[in-house]
Amino acid sequence: MKNLLTKMSGNNKLNKDSEIAESVILQLAPYHESKLKNLCPKADQVCNKSEALQMLKSGINVAIIFDGEPSEFVGSNMFGKEIVDGVKTDLRSNDCYLPNGTFRDDNVIVGLSVKGKYDASAPCHKSCLSKTGMNVFSQSMMARFNRTKFYLKQKEMFLIQLDKELTNLSKRASKRNVQPYARLNGLADQRIDKWKIDGTTLFERHPSIQFYDYTKMPHYALAMMSNDKFNNGIAFPNYHVTFSMQGIWDIETKERKGI
Repeated sequence: MKNLLTKMSGNNKLNKDSEIAESVILQLAPYHESKLKNLCPKADQVCNKSEALQMLKSGINVAIIFDGEPSEFVGSNMFGKEIVDGVKTDLRSNDCYLPNGTFRDDNVIVGLSVKGKYDASAPCHKSCLSKTGMNVFSQSMMARFNRTKFYLKQKEMFLIQLDKELTNLSKRASKRNVQPYARLNGLADQRIDKWKIDGTTLFERHPSIQFYDYTKMPHYALAMMSNDKFNNGIAFPNYHVTFSMQGIWDIETKERKGI
């Protein structure tokens, strides 16, 4: 394939961190789009509030979509945690730091705003980001389909190419003297820690890259973020996972809309 990774600098909505980062995203096709294989285990999930609350108790950041702009929810509290602005940057690992650069004493809720049309009461696969913005164009859909087919049919070759593209990412970042970032679960929800070449994870092969993702799999978030050996998972210093809460939430009542 020509390219697996997409430069975020090529997308107006994602190109908000270009001054401080060289960042890329991998977008595979969700099951409802390709019918190849379900790459999102929680695709049919309607509500995951209980799991999200457990993640907050476990010290893991939780992303919540609100029905308004950041100015309306940033700085307020929900479930006993501060809501921070998740719109101004896509680099979720940076949510762990205060504006002055010091590490936060507590985990946070990452506040996001609604993008495009969104059924507040729908399961995950019916409110997928693949149905918003440039993702709906046939060219984008075909590219995701081809990448996913490559991933499923020739995974070893897929990982070798991905590894090379991550090396190129590091080189570009070095030339610009900025931090390289990679988000590999762009529209999927896979165990990236299981993607290995010669027994070594991509995180270990590229220690200079800050990897980050959203997930709706609580066991994955725990494995990656709590340093617990859960389901054969381990924590990596250059991989940050934010748990994603389902649905749209009311700014005023802090309750789920449409339920």
